[in-house]
Amino acid sequence: ASAQKPKTAKKPKAAGGKKPAAAKAKGGKPAAAPPATSA
Repeated sequence: ASAQKPKTAKKPKAAGGKKPAAAKAKGGKPAAAPPATSA
């Protein structure tokens, strides 16, 4: 996801906020977890 979103890498704060969201998506959407790990 970082490689796809250079803006997130530039803004550490954004990444931190997005990290929790990803964790929520992982628990709610297991299918979304594999693609995120691959990216």
